[in-house]
Amino acid sequence: MRISWEEKETIRDEVQTMNGGEHRMKNKWRTIAAGTLALWIASLATAGCTLFSPQPEKLFSMALSGLSGVDDFTFSGNVKSLSGHSSAPLQHLEFEGVVRNHKQIAVRGQGINSKQTNVSERWNPLVQMEAIHASRKTVSLLEDQSGRGFAVLEIVLNPEDAKELLGRQLRDEMDKLSAPLLQTSSRPVLSAAETKRLRSELADVVNQGRNQLEQMLKDAQVDTTYTLWIHRKTNLPHRLVSVTASRYKAEGTDRREELITDAYFKNYR
Repeated sequence: MRISWEEKETIRDEVQTMNGGEHRMKNKWRTIAAGTLALWIASLATAGCTLFSPQPEKLFSMALSGLSGVDDFTFSGNVKSLSGHSSAPLQHLEFEGVVRNHKQIAVRGQGINSKQTNVSERWNPLVQMEAIHASRKTVSLLEDQSGRGFAVLEIVLNPEDAKELLGRQLRDEMDKLSAPLLQTSSRPVLSAAETKRLRSELADVVNQGRNQLEQMLKDAQVDTTYTLWIHRKTNLPHRLVSVTASRYKAEGTDRREELITDAYFKNYR
């Protein structure tokens, strides 16, 4: 059977049309694949390497271990306390300290009135890190705040552990504050009778303060949340913010206080 010239031209046109359609289909799939790959790469970049980060609990353990391996560092920060729904702080204190050979050598603070004041050891971020480690907690990675430079963790203490930690800290501070008061009762200028009376009065004041503290802690509700920034390259802490909210009764009235500390780790050696 012979095929005419016109039929040959028709068949050639149909083959070219089929080949062109196949070529366009291949180009279409290449475009879709390229777009999908670009979108996947962009999503990885946006995640800030969090896909390959260790689990949040592991990140915290690594940061604490790294801090334990550092001999010396300094820290600085501030603490403020708020009462009720007021945004004006009851107390505002700036502090700084030095840690050498894993021990706190010096810490000093300055209040809002520019006078030197006593600073609690618990403002030391190393002490806070160790307290977190010893407590029951929930640790999560804040992906929206984390990036290539820092991993940011949110750490929420178990409420019972948060209350126990706060009570232990307050009792320790009360003991440190009351010790100098009781020592002043041994002044040589006082007679034996005056010394005895003064000691008794001071002991009553201290015991009254301790009883009030225990009464407030008895039914108190305490929530403590930390936010920790960790250097991704070194796994060392960079910044630690803590927020402790306490609800309790005092003299028959419901009270609410919030204590906020913000500390930076510096000068690792």
